[in-house]
Order: sequence, then C-alpha cells, then structure tokens
Amino acid sequence: MIEINLIPDVKQELLRAQAQRNIVISASIVLSIAAGVIVVLVASYVFGAQALFMDNANKTIDKEYGTLKDVEDLDRLLTVQNQLKKVSELNANKNAASRLYGMLNVIVPSDPHAVTISALTVEPTAADEGSDPSAQSSQGAKITLEGQTTGSYASLEVFEKTIASAVIEYNLPSDAEKTGEFECGNGSEKQCRWLAVGGGDRSQAIQISEMSFGEDQDRNKTLRFIISFTVVPELLSNVATDVSIKIGVNGNVTDSYLNTPRAIFRDRVDDSEENQ
Repeated sequence: MIEINLIPDVKQELLRAQAQRNIVISASIVLSIAAGVIVVLVASYVFGAQALFMDNANKTIDKEYGTLKDVEDLDRLLTVQNQLKKVSELNANKNAASRLYGMLNVIVPSDPHAVTISALTVEPTAADEGSDPSAQSSQGAKITLEGQTTGSYASLEVFEKTIASAVIEYNLPSDAEKTGEFECGNGSEKQCRWLAVGGGDRSQAIQISEMSFGEDQDRNKTLRFIISFTVVPELLSNVATDVSIKIGVNGNVTDSYLNTPRAIFRDRVDDSEENQ
C-alpha cells in the first residue's frame, strides 16, 4: 500500500510550533495557579495563623505579668537572686588576706634581732601580662611595713635577708598552669617559688624608703624604718591551697652562712671511722 503525504513541510513545522506553544501555555497556567496557591497559603499564615499565635502570646504575657505584679517586693527578690549568682565568682576571686599574718610570723625575726611592726599596708598590683586567670585568681600585692628595732642596722639587715630568702609552697588545681620556679625539696610534690618578686636577691626584692634613729618609751635607742616588697600572686590567691612559707636556706640568713661556700666544709670525721 502506497501513502502519499500531501501536507507540505512548511505546514508540518507550523503544526509542531503550535503544539509546543500549547504546551508552554499550559505549563505557565499550571505554574501560575501553583504560585497563586502558595501566595494565598503564606498570606493566610501571616495574616491569620501568625496573628492568632501573637495574640495568644500577648495574652500569656499579660497573664504572667499580672501574676508577677502580685508578688510583693519583686524588685528586691530579683536583685538578691542576681547577687547570689555572683557569690561563687566573688568567692573564687577574693584575696586570702589572712595569710599575711602567717607570712609575718615567718619573716619577722625574733631575738637577738627582734623587729616589731607598727603598720602594714597592702596595695594590689597589676596582673602580669599573659598570666593564666585559672592559675591565679588574685593579683600580687605590694607590702609596706613600718617597723622598728633596737638591734640597729644588723637586725634590719637580717629582716631584709629573711624576706628575700623566704619561699612559698602551694598546690594548684590539676587543670591550672604550673607557676612554680624551682623544686621544693624533701620529696614535696608542692610547687615552690620565692615569696617576694625578685626573691633570692635582697637588692632586687627589698626597697627601704625611710630609716631614722629615735627612742622608744623606755628611752632605748631604736632604728625606725619603712620597708616594702611585692609578694607573688599565689600568697593571696584563693585558688592556691595548702599554702605554707619557709625560709629558703634552712632558716639561716647571716652573711657568715650565705657567703661561705658549702663545698669546702663538712662535719668532722670520728676517729673510729678513720680507723675502719
């Protein structure tokens, strides 16, 4: 059977173009309807459901506000609660000032170089740059002591050397950065450092701003002085625990001990040991 296509090519192209146009128009109509539906839904939520939610929220707020207004002294209650939240933070950052009395008990010499203290001043110093706040909750402090001694310059010198050779032992939390400068000795697991900044060197650690001679109430010749030094932060830190202070060179701060080479002296050997 023979078929003859009597429709010219131009007519076929026109039919194809019309078919494509109809598809595009139909798709556009469908998309326009879908977009319209979406717009209607969004508008319904914004002007309908959302308005309803906001109205319910406002009613809840008004109700709770009315309940709070009936609470007596509400402003004072909120103030107290806010202060209670700060208690633990303040406790961690407070200075353990009571350790100053223990420090004086160690560094103030007794007879024959007795020194008496008439005034003590504590001035907080700026924190070291880059210091770890978890390791040191408080800053160091400048200690100024006004005192007197009947032992003249020798007793004052012993006092200076005692301060310069004083060592502080302490523990820090396991997660805190270690700040110890040297081994404590005697198998101690504590951290140790000089009590005074510049410790170990009297000229660096101690400052004397005033010295004068006078008489006490018993008419004894007395040397009056004002001495100052800066203690390390661990002394007053509430984070540091098991804090103790000791004299670094076995409690002996005289020139005859500090300036004598230890290696050239030793205890005398008994005759019985030599003959063995």
